[in-house]
Amino acid sequence: MELERLRSQFSLLFKAMQLAAKAKAAVPLTSKSNSNIESLQLLLHTSWDWKSIVVNSRHREFQHIAGVTTLEFGIIEEYRMRLITSTPGALYLRSVLAGALKKEHRPGIFGAPTRDAKFRFADRIDLPAHDTLPTFSIEELLPRLEATQEWRSDEMAVQNLVKVIERCPLSWRDPSNEDDSKSPPLDPQVEAVLVQLVKVGTIFSNILL
Repeated sequence: MELERLRSQFSLLFKAMQLAAKAKAAVPLTSKSNSNIESLQLLLHTSWDWKSIVVNSRHREFQHIAGVTTLEFGIIEEYRMRLITSTPGALYLRSVLAGALKKEHRPGIFGAPTRDAKFRFADRIDLPAHDTLPTFSIEELLPRLEATQEWRSDEMAVQNLVKVIERCPLSWRDPSNEDDSKSPPLDPQVEAVLVQLVKVGTIFSNILL
C-alpha cells in the first residue's frame, strides 16, 4: 500500500514538473491543481534550477528528481514527526522558527491591511496550536548528553579490546593458523567471554540512557 502511494505521488510530481517547465502555457507548481502532491514542498524549497535542464534530457532527469524527492519525503514521514514530538529541543526550535516565520507580513493590495504570509515547512508537518512555547532548558538534557558521550567512549574501548583479542593467536581455536585464514575462528571459551562482555556493556548502556 505504501509503495503504491509513493508511486502515485511520483507520477503526480513528475507530471507537474513537466507542465511547469513548458516554454508556453507553463503551469506553476504552486497552482491549486498540484496542492495534493505531498512531496511538492521539498521541490519548491530546493535552490537547484532544475528547469534549466536542456529539453532533450528533461524526461530522464525529471524522473530522477521526482523519484528522489518522493523517496526523501517518504523517509521524512518515517521519523521526523516522532523526532519533533518526542524531543523537547526539536519541538522548541521548530516552534520558535514557525513563530518567527509567521510574523512576516506582506502588504495588502491598494492600502489594505497587512496579512500574514502563508508559510508551511517543506515536510508538511504542522505543530499543534498552542498559546505559549513549549518549555525547554538545555540543562535538562546535559546529564543525558554526558551519559551518551561516556557510553560511546566505553563502547569504543570495548570494540578495540575485542579486536585486539581477535587478532591474538592465543585466542584462536588453532593458534598456529594452519589454514592460513584471514579470520581464524576463536576458541569457544574466548568467544563466550567476548559475547558476555558485549552483553554486559549493552545492559549498562540501557541503564545509563
